[in-house]
Amino acid sequence: MSKPIIGGLTAICLAIPGVAVFAAPPVIDASSVTLSQVGNRTAVVRYRLTGAPAVVTFDIEHRDGDGNWSSVGVDFVTLAGDVNRLVQPDDSALKEIRWEARNDWPDQSFQDGSVRARVTAWDKAAPPDYMVIDLSDFSETFYETADRLPLGGLSNDYYRTNALVMRRIHAAGQTFVMGQQTRDSDSSTCEASFRNRAPEHWVALTNDFYMAVFETTQRQHQRLQLVDGGGNKDSRDLTSVMQPVDAMSYNKLRGSVAEGIDWPVTGTAVGGLLAAFRANSGIEFDIPTEAEWEFACRAGTQSAFYDGSEFTTADEGSATLGDLAWFCGNCVADSELMNDNGYYGGIKVPGLKRPNAWGLYDMYGNASEWCKDWAGAYDTASAPTIAPGGAASNAENTVGRRIKRGGNWRGRGAFASSSGRRSNEVTYTVDAGNASSQGSATWANGYRLVCPAVAK
Repeated sequence: MSKPIIGGLTAICLAIPGVAVFAAPPVIDASSVTLSQVGNRTAVVRYRLTGAPAVVTFDIEHRDGDGNWSSVGVDFVTLAGDVNRLVQPDDSALKEIRWEARNDWPDQSFQDGSVRARVTAWDKAAPPDYMVIDLSDFSETFYETADRLPLGGLSNDYYRTNALVMRRIHAAGQTFVMGQQTRDSDSSTCEASFRNRAPEHWVALTNDFYMAVFETTQRQHQRLQLVDGGGNKDSRDLTSVMQPVDAMSYNKLRGSVAEGIDWPVTGTAVGGLLAAFRANSGIEFDIPTEAEWEFACRAGTQSAFYDGSEFTTADEGSATLGDLAWFCGNCVADSELMNDNGYYGGIKVPGLKRPNAWGLYDMYGNASEWCKDWAGAYDTASAPTIAPGGAASNAENTVGRRIKRGGNWRGRGAFASSSGRRSNEVTYTVDAGNASSQGSATWANGYRLVCPAVAK
């Protein structure tokens, strides 16, 4: 719905329905929306939100000569007010958005009727695709697309240090073929190198979730713990705080059976660092299940790799894997990173390789990523398996092993694939000053956060 208002300007409002949580959905009263110009090119939008709390987003659109409206594509650096966050409804008072258009969109006319504001209300249980969590106060802001992120977008180091960018994965009601495709089972390519076989099978997922765009970096890891450097023994002394955590044990991250945490028996309960992350932030952080990880990694593809390529050799992975991942094929020994035991570090700042179709970086290679599941066989007895949580217990693995996904900088290309699986002991002791205590495999274990797709 659109309505002409002050000075030939135009405003429109949209409501995005979500899961029915409240008695009434969020509604922006179209008759209340105004767009005006104040002072020296300050644009002010006012609107009334009724019904339920909603995430409110904003855009400016222009009309071409044919009468078609489209976004002006402005980076709203100077946008403020009741926008890009969860807003509470109010039947009597107007909400306000202020935009310093002079700074972000200079030398443009607002008075010829060719510009309008678009205000959108999103149900808190169905928020926009991108959520940014400020790690200084754990506030949340939301954006419809990655190119709307302020500060120049994902290229800004802020999103690898003092903020987390989360991508909404639309998984509710989705089914997909999980596992290694039968056409790729030639032993000369991938199957011979898998510790645990990954037979293809149908899986159905039940809930949307947010997944971090990047693997968790050292600085983000510190911020989540409310510390700023020092005492962080979950990474080696790497050259940049923007490199991913790479010495993380499962038990330290998610909690141990000894303290009463035993996925899938104890469900979403967590201990360890994740319990601290939740307490500090008020956000239900976790790591993904294998099924969630693979669904997000594939981003709608069924090929061995998310760029559509298939296996060539177990070491190479595919001819194009080097464009997507840091792995043994493009990470070589570096004398400056080599320690006394000969373990060298090829881990990189995340985001340097090509992402998948859903904007997730380094799903292959770099740091291995912990999943919740015990190492064990897939449940292929039913079709599809509903929201699988992996093996029910540690019975098949007396030393206690959990699954890692995505391969890592020192691993073969077969593991850096959509179906590649590895496992690691959950109980090893991390000692950042003594790599030999657990061998070189210790120095490649990181994690990627997920959380429910609900605005708080």
